[in-house]
Amino acid sequence: MEFNPTRAIVHNEGCDLHYWYQGKGPLITFVPGGNGHGRQFNNMIAALSDRYTCATFTFDRRQMSASKAEVNKKLSAPQQVRDIRAIIKAMGFEKSI
Repeated sequence: MEFNPTRAIVHNEGCDLHYWYQGKGPLITFVPGGNGHGRQFNNMIAALSDRYTCATFTFDRRQMSASKAEVNKKLSAPQQVRDIRAIIKAMGFEKSI
């Protein structure tokens, strides 16, 4: 399948989180590591959306790329989990695999 995602933004705890998704079915979450950009998963998203008809999304983590947040504010793993949960909820899902 061609990569042609739906792009969206969800506001969570002072940050506009940019994410994109494509497909239908169970939700798979891709989280870029380090200071990576979500686009590193674009080819994988395209392949999974066609072959497995699964919904996929990726996002720019807080303070990375398009998801700008207040600078000098400590970024933590619990904060990132809350951000991921906010996106999952905004997409209408209860959970992700």
